[in-house]
Amino acid sequence: MTTQWPFAGREAELAALAGFLAAPGGHAVITGPAGVGKSRLAAEAVGPDARVARAAEALRGVPFGAFAHLLPAPPPQAAANPVGWALSVLDGDAAVHVDDAHLLDPASTALVRHLIDGGRVPVLLTVRDGVDPGGAVWDLVGACGGNRVALAPLTPGESTALLRAALGGRVEESTAGAMCARAGGNALMLAELVRAGRESGVLTAGDGVWRLTGELPLTTRLTALIAARLPRDPRVAAVAEYVAFAEPLAPEALTLAPGALEAAEEAGVVRMDATGLRLAHPLYGEVLRETLPPLRRRRLLRELSRALREHGPRTTADRVRLAVWSLESGEEADPVELTETAMEVWNLLDAPLAARLARRAHELGGPVAARVLLGAVHLHTGDHAAAEAIAVGAEDLAEPWRSSLVNIRACAVLFGHDDPAAADAILATAAEGAPEPADFLWPLAMYRVWRGELAAGLATLPDPGVSARLVDTAALVTASAKVSSGDLAGAVADAAAAIARWEPSPEREPTGLALLHRALAEAHAGLGDVGGLDAAVASLRATMGGGPIADAHVAVLTARSLLLRGHPGRARELLAAASRSVTGPVPLAPPAPVELVLAAVHSGLPGVAADVLATAPATPHHAATTWALADARVWASASPSSARAAAVTVARGLSGTELRGLEAAAWHTALRLGAREAREPLTRLAGDNPLLRLAVAQAAALHARDPHALLAVAAALGARGLRLYAAEAAAHAVPLLGPLDAERVRIEYGWYAGPLRVLMGPSGLTEREREVARLASLGHSSREIAAALVVSVRTVDNQLRSVYRKLGLRGRGELRGLF
Repeated sequence: MTTQWPFAGREAELAALAGFLAAPGGHAVITGPAGVGKSRLAAEAVGPDARVARAAEALRGVPFGAFAHLLPAPPPQAAANPVGWALSVLDGDAAVHVDDAHLLDPASTALVRHLIDGGRVPVLLTVRDGVDPGGAVWDLVGACGGNRVALAPLTPGESTALLRAALGGRVEESTAGAMCARAGGNALMLAELVRAGRESGVLTAGDGVWRLTGELPLTTRLTALIAARLPRDPRVAAVAEYVAFAEPLAPEALTLAPGALEAAEEAGVVRMDATGLRLAHPLYGEVLRETLPPLRRRRLLRELSRALREHGPRTTADRVRLAVWSLESGEEADPVELTETAMEVWNLLDAPLAARLARRAHELGGPVAARVLLGAVHLHTGDHAAAEAIAVGAEDLAEPWRSSLVNIRACAVLFGHDDPAAADAILATAAEGAPEPADFLWPLAMYRVWRGELAAGLATLPDPGVSARLVDTAALVTASAKVSSGDLAGAVADAAAAIARWEPSPEREPTGLALLHRALAEAHAGLGDVGGLDAAVASLRATMGGGPIADAHVAVLTARSLLLRGHPGRARELLAAASRSVTGPVPLAPPAPVELVLAAVHSGLPGVAADVLATAPATPHHAATTWALADARVWASASPSSARAAAVTVARGLSGTELRGLEAAAWHTALRLGAREAREPLTRLAGDNPLLRLAVAQAAALHARDPHALLAVAAALGARGLRLYAAEAAAHAVPLLGPLDAERVRIEYGWYAGPLRVLMGPSGLTEREREVARLASLGHSSREIAAALVVSVRTVDNQLRSVYRKLGLRGRGELRGLF
């Protein structure tokens, strides 16, 4: 990290100040909220030779207090005209930068006014918004006329650029987003968050990328900094505390002292938008919630709860607030309301909050739905023992709760005890004599499909009849089976229809909707349809809300699209964050570790891939994920040749099974790695799958050692948005091409850093030869190139001759189109 907080962004503001100060005696003022970077911008504008006066509250009673370090001890005659004496000392060409001019003492204010009016010394002031410095200082601001730069908070892009500059390297996308959002466009807050992250050890660098590995703490320093920004006016403090716990808050929901809201707004503590009152900075709420005394906190939450009940909760967010406030304030809660709210939260896949609300409802003797919901959350977060324990005694319950808890117990036994026979027996026994055997047979069918027993699973699947819930459950089973069997178009149809019909209900697990989207996305990816994959991700994001589990599913599928489109680095950053929030049984959780391995391998980071594989969870009883993990291990092999051999072994292991879709995917991996023996099985398995048909063409070209046919396949793959596959096909062509065409491929796929990069070989040109050739290909003369590169014309001509020799060219004209 740099020793001084860097300057980044603010180019337009810096240019404006340069114009204001360029003339002799030029002057300007920078205004803006505290911490947005006024002082840093001013320092950049006036340069290192400027004389800096820093006003402060403690110096307001000291004559010339802000300038004390710039003025010598005054001689006796200075007493008659102290301002004139100070002016004579400060006369000169070096600019004067007055920081926090709103805190100037009267003598310093008079001195600055004379400096501005004299027009001999450039003067730059900074003044904080939201304070009343008095008439004399406002006169200073007015004296600057139109030479004013109003500094707004940093934009997200500017904040990210500043963060990267401060850390001296790349920053994981999710880390940059989280830190910049908390900083709220405030450069000072961003600096303190970086300090807190580094001192606590949660902001670390690995493989040249900075990322958060935990929650950023609220340090004592950061808390004190925020507290100092909050006015001590009791009316403003009351507004800030209410809004901290309830933003966005409708102003009419509170009974406050007259003028309190207006005072809080004028002080820059709150702001009003279309949704209601919000705190002016994200960290204000964090500090207030952290530091508020417990008894005052309980009282405040009860007052907010009463106010919201009187106005009537209208949205899920309102009902969640009431539930959480009742828990935190010790107020007596209605277990039925808690259960209903927990179900709404679980439909958004916010597991921690759903568990908290359901547990409290269950403890208060709430409805059985709370118990079932708590068991489901335990199951999906990987706490199999707790899920199994809560399902004990399910046989005594009425439907649908009996079947729900029995299914939870079976799933807990399957993944917690690694015992598929026991899980099957639980479901089969429960189905015997049950009024609705389908409630137990569909999960049994699902488990069998997961294990790769497709025919047995589909045979077990009951007729859903007229039950909409069972129709959609059956669609999940059949879509999953079709992905594994290779009927990807059928999987798309089944999953898309079920998603369109889906309506949340207490009997429907919201993870079912996530798994339908996952099947839909995997089918589109298997067809080479990245547009369909992106549409599935957009649908998942729109229908599942923003819970942690839903966010992880979205992140993993988005990363799949980024990887296929040729952006492995961005995919890896996204997955590194997602993998930290993934828990639960493999079939229910998004496969973040597998995708992270692939993204790391194709980013040229095999060490990262090996580290992920070393801690990747086991994948028993789920054939698709077992294959995906094996595929990831193939790609993480030491060399393309060893990877190719491993891929062929995996593909042959799937031959003759029901898992024709997985077999096709395995042979496609083998082909991508250069296995010529993939031609026959891919021809047999391709059907009307457009991606596999291109794979067959690639296999034929590879078998025939036809580089131009390989490049034609690469172009077709690129046209479908599959830049990763295109780069791999092109890599196999390079050893078969002449020097010029090989160089074209290296240039076109220069971004590719995966295992097959070695086939492309190093460029035959030096970096300077490449630059000269690029400029020549654009039509520039040798003289123009020499001037641009600050070399002699003779040097340019020598380098061009070297380029022609290495690439087998006759002259400059054949360079056109190379770049």
